[in-house]
Amino acid sequence: QEAGKVSEYVGNIGDRITVQIKSFAIVTSWETQYGLTKIFKIVDANGNVYTWKTSGGLADDAIEIVGTVKSHNEYRDVKQTELTRVRTTRRADKEEKIHWMKNSMCCHCLKAINKKI
Repeated sequence: QEAGKVSEYVGNIGDRITVQIKSFAIVTSWETQYGLTKIFKIVDANGNVYTWKTSGGLADDAIEIVGTVKSHNEYRDVKQTELTRVRTTRRADKEEKIHWMKNSMCCHCLKAINKKI
């Protein structure tokens, strides 16, 4: 969690919401009889945290998604909005990719932060 930004629940359960992605990372994964399942942690520009459990994934350049609010949870005192039925609605163009790469943390930094959260 960034200093000064506190995650809040977003939407109501069952709502279809749009999320502008600031950063995302896979926080854990495991093998199942259906293949590899991953949990994504997604953070928006307001510091709100979302989780998404999927056997699919997000493109590295995804900057906007749409998903259905499945539940509101708390993990280590951080409010999280769990999403389901997520799809990418916008991917970064060349200029946005350069900006995102300069202004976001790499996946290794995010993994280190996730271990502390």
